[in-house]
Amino acid sequence: MRVPFPFVETNRTRNRPGLVVSNGTTSSRFGLLWVVMITGAGHEPWPEDVDVGPSHADFGLAIPSRIRVAKIAAISASQASLVGQIDKTILDAVMKRVRAIVGLD
Repeated sequence: MRVPFPFVETNRTRNRPGLVVSNGTTSSRFGLLWVVMITGAGHEPWPEDVDVGPSHADFGLAIPSRIRVAKIAAISASQASLVGQIDKTILDAVMKRVRAIVGLD
């Protein structure tokens, strides 16, 4: 998805790629999506990041990227636009880290 992701450091948002990690309930009941940030692979990695790998273009990403699991946001579903779909193996790795961070594993 391309979503208006909030900056932590300022009171602004920037449209950028994000990976939806919520099921349809938050969207249908509340009009929200929970998304984690996708950032360029050139940024310094964080411990919980998941690299997208060499197939980034297959997933609708313009540049090599990593999924920054620690940066999660709730955004309006109406503001998101689909740009691609991530591989199940990568999604499983992301969801494992999300569950660990929120204490479900």
